[in-house]
Amino acid sequence: MAGHSKWANIKHRKAAQDKKKGQLFSKLVREIMVAVREGGPDPESNYVLAQAIQRARDNGLPKDKIEESIRRAAGEKEKDHYERLWYEGYGPGGSALMVEALTDNRNRTFPEIRRIFKSHGGSLGETGCVAWQFSPRGSVVIERGEMGEDEILELVVMAEADDFEIGGDIVEIYCEPQLTAKVRQSLEEAGAKVKSSGIIMAAENMVELSDLDEVRKLLRLVDELEDHPDVQNVYTNVDLPEEIMASPEVK
Repeated sequence: MAGHSKWANIKHRKAAQDKKKGQLFSKLVREIMVAVREGGPDPESNYVLAQAIQRARDNGLPKDKIEESIRRAAGEKEKDHYERLWYEGYGPGGSALMVEALTDNRNRTFPEIRRIFKSHGGSLGETGCVAWQFSPRGSVVIERGEMGEDEILELVVMAEADDFEIGGDIVEIYCEPQLTAKVRQSLEEAGAKVKSSGIIMAAENMVELSDLDEVRKLLRLVDELEDHPDVQNVYTNVDLPEEIMASPEVK
């Protein structure tokens, strides 16, 4: 899964900016509500909800807002009916993208996502066109600190995780989706500084675009998709070149 940690690094660099946009909290609330509807209000038996709650905590959503979101979603009188939709498509250079959206109006969201793809040289595809390249994985991102690879490997083995990847000053640790909370807890108990955790769609094989202009176009496409109020997450199979990681565009 080489390359995923670079995208995780970009997300953390942008975190403060995202919070200022005023959309983050509403996205977190929506994520919790959909998770409740899909698997019930008990995070002990609904690991997707458990991760949605953890992500909300990591991003500073107040406890009362989290609890209210769960109650609203579990209540019979809830008026907001959001559903989870996946959009698949191709970006610059033939890159593959999976877009996770939570929307209360698919007739609004679909043409807007299609427009964003088209405006950045991409195209929205049919269901299943790229999904076969991705699979759900648990992801726990920790600060690397002064740890060497051997120390990181020991930490991963101790937490009973599957794999890890180093990306600059972070380490992304992978596991089975349902074990994400357990792996995170093990890492925290071992003294690791956890930055985030969640369930991602990981590309089975990453590709590297040789044209840096195409990579920049892809970054702009991902940025605009992530800025859309209905979009929760964007995943791609592109491993970013080191020249791009060093560019001010991703800082």
